[in-house]
Amino acid sequence: MAKKYTESSKSLKYCPGVDCIYAIQNNNYSSDIVECKCGIKFCFKCLNEEHEPCSCEMVGSWKLLNENESQNLR
Repeated sequence: MAKKYTESSKSLKYCPGVDCIYAIQNNNYSSDIVECKCGIKFCFKCLNEEHEPCSCEMVGSWKLLNENESQNLR
């Protein structure tokens, strides 16, 4: 029940850290970078590692480009 509530909330997200069990609440919309109790800093919007001043869209494009490049090397 708690998992469904967290997944449906705009101000709560689970930490993307490996084996991390914590959820983060971000009511401070002035910053998208949050730090979990486990010590990981990440972007609350896209759940990627901290990437300021780049936008989430730019990071997504960069990841896609890197994935396509690695597939070409095979």
